Amino acid sequence: MEQKLDLILSELKGLNQLVEGLESVMNNRFESVGTKLDNISNQVATTAEQVTELQERQQLADAKMENLTLDVHKVHSEIVSVKDAIADIKDDIEFTYQKTSKNELEIFKLRKEQAK
Repeated sequence: MEQKLDLILSELKGLNQLVEGLESVMNNRFESVGTKLDNISNQVATTAEQVTELQERQQLADAKMENLTLDVHKVHSEIVSVKDAIADIKDDIEFTYQKTSKNELEIFKLRKEQAK
């Protein structure tokens, strides 16, 4: 009977050592998982910061694009005004040219009459 108890006791010690070994392995794995989880959490936080920064830069780029669009519209309207002014000047020059030609013709006729 004592032999059986010793055998049971040795089996229990063996099981105890096996459980302690498994516990040690599980603790190591849990620590490893915890470390990996911390790394992933840090990466997610870094990525979130980068996304926020990108969003801010995109908003800035959008604002600059809006300003450029407004500037282009302003320049376009100024070009239209300049074209209109040039057209008016061309009309004035044409009128002046025609008037000058008529005046020169009249002067020529008057000189011709005076010469007679």
